[in-house]
Amino acid sequence: MKKITFAIIAMLIALFSMVSGAYAQLDDVDVNISSVKMDILYVGVSNPVSINIAGMSPDSFTAEISSGAIFRKSGSDWIANIKVPGTATISCISKEDYKVLLTKKFRVKNIPTPKAYLSVGDNLITSGNISKSMLSNARIVAKIDDFDFDVKFGITEFTLLTYVKGFANNAESRSSNLTADQVKIVQQISPGGVVVIENIKAKGPDGKNHDLGSLCFKVR
Repeated sequence: MKKITFAIIAMLIALFSMVSGAYAQLDDVDVNISSVKMDILYVGVSNPVSINIAGMSPDSFTAEISSGAIFRKSGSDWIANIKVPGTATISCISKEDYKVLLTKKFRVKNIPTPKAYLSVGDNLITSGNISKSMLSNARIVAKIDDFDFDVKFGITEFTLLTYVKGFANNAESRSSNLTADQVKIVQQISPGGVVVIENIKAKGPDGKNHDLGSLCFKVR
């Protein structure tokens, strides 16, 4: 009976040692890959990614991405640049034996469609009353509200439309600023007249064209 008891104890000790050894081995290669901003990567922006490996120097491993490019900024900080939406896999690879330590998939999305604003001095407005001089010197801008990245958009075109003496009068611009013809139209608007800025289009860093709709103002 004692022999059986000792045998059982010995087996339990051996099993405990194996389990402890397995966890110790996992701790030696504790790898974490995460997006600093969120668990989604975006097309056309510099996505910050953090790669940490417990017990390993940042110089002892590298990283690869299945779509786009990834490079180390400093330490555990990396930057991922991606050109197409879908999925992207980041792999962490040991430089010593080229062993893949960990892979992680990320969803890749296009950046959201921005919102159009009329930039008047330090203010961004979408409607309301405006003077002729303020409107003539304003410009159209595109901005994403409540987004983790500071994304720059370029206004590629817009149309200014109003009615002068009952007749529609409009002119196009191929930039964010009013053209000379558009300013002339503004100067002809009587107080209380309505001006519409429509067909606003913008282009983001992802190369995608965005249709931003229209803005409407009342001239005072």
